[in-house]
Amino acid sequence: MLSLSFALFLFVLFFTPLAFATVETWSIGIMELSVSLSTLLLVIPLFRKDRPYFHAPGSLPLFLLAAWTLFQLLPLPPAVVRTLSPTTFEIYRPLLEVDSSIGWLPLTLHPKATILAFCRWSAFTLFYLLTVQHLSEAGRLKLTVVIVAVFSSLLAVEAILQILTSPEAIYWFRAAPKSALPIGPWIYSNQFAGFMEMVFPMVIALFLFFRPQVQYEKTFKDKMIALFSHPGANRYLLLGTGAILIAVAILLSLSRGGIITLCLAFLCIAILSTRITPNRQIRWGIVISVSVILMITWFGWQPIMDEFGSLWGVDGFNSSGRLPLFKDGMKIFGDFPLTGTGIGTFQDMYPAYRSMPGDTVYDHAHNDYLELLTEGGLIGFLLGGGFVLSVMARVIRTLRQRKEHYSILITSGALTGMLALLLHCFIDFQLPSGANGLYFFFVCGLAVAGANTRLHYQTRSTLLQHQP
Repeated sequence: MLSLSFALFLFVLFFTPLAFATVETWSIGIMELSVSLSTLLLVIPLFRKDRPYFHAPGSLPLFLLAAWTLFQLLPLPPAVVRTLSPTTFEIYRPLLEVDSSIGWLPLTLHPKATILAFCRWSAFTLFYLLTVQHLSEAGRLKLTVVIVAVFSSLLAVEAILQILTSPEAIYWFRAAPKSALPIGPWIYSNQFAGFMEMVFPMVIALFLFFRPQVQYEKTFKDKMIALFSHPGANRYLLLGTGAILIAVAILLSLSRGGIITLCLAFLCIAILSTRITPNRQIRWGIVISVSVILMITWFGWQPIMDEFGSLWGVDGFNSSGRLPLFKDGMKIFGDFPLTGTGIGTFQDMYPAYRSMPGDTVYDHAHNDYLELLTEGGLIGFLLGGGFVLSVMARVIRTLRQRKEHYSILITSGALTGMLALLLHCFIDFQLPSGANGLYFFFVCGLAVAGANTRLHYQTRSTLLQHQP
């Protein structure tokens, strides 16, 4: 059962990015079904007491957030709806005047959208728990990290080749919408950059861990000979190449948020790695940076410069687009401060508050924090923030106590990936996207598992508390 559950777990990690980033109904359904089946196969041994359940930090806020989403769907007496959300009641008032027999109302303004969002977020929650449970065993932790690093590097190669040969089609055969900028399996380059910036620090962490130990008192020539003749040199060089390709792919995506976040993530993992390589982080940082610069020079810097140049217009900073969207979103939050409009309802509510001209459809707020505020209200926002803070606090506290180099580096990489996407969420929508949302919860679980899993042990494989 455990092996089948783990196999499905790995399948989901492959499937969600490859299935056009899992943003369509069919791919979301397969993801949810696979995660549910993997969870069921894991739960059976837990009930049989064949293995313990490891307590994952942040589980309580996650389950409360799911419960809050269900509460938004729950029919309530009109008086209760009026007390919790007066604006929601006013929207329902014409319906009540037409049919006085209606005695129950939900807080969400679009129950179907909230149900679909509940299923998607529940799958993310279960995948976080699956990650913590499966990767609390050292062998599976190391295997999964290598698989994700190699897979992400190959995705970067595919994305670069697609840009060079067929920039307007996904996988060279599927045309993307006219307003989209496809890259790799993603329709939108911002989501591609968000995905890659999550896995980039993990590849860097492996690159540093597998660094061959070379005698540095020799000449430069001797160093190179010793490096390339070392038994693990091929693995080290492949990981370094993978990190370079991922960085190049992010730059070629022309995502301004992705490029800025990539630089911050690079700086963050360099700082965190000083605990393991106190005198070497400058060397590897320079080598990778120079390699990325040379590759981008070959492709050409002009598109990147033009993309950043578009931030400024003749009147100064160009505030069109996201700033009006943010202001409109804050108006929605102002009308539904406590309960929100219902998880998954932003696309339905935004037209009533829209101030920007044009016929562009905005299905997300391009700011995940604002979207959670508008859809879940303060209650949903605090529960979501509670999960992230609980995970980060536990991981950082445990990381400071660890001495195993692998655990320190992998946890630092996962923590950096979390922070990278959380920063990107301020200017783009990332978490509602199937592949990006699932991988964020995977990286959260990886940070927990990496910080607590013990590679060498006699009695317990993890520092996490467990229930026999």
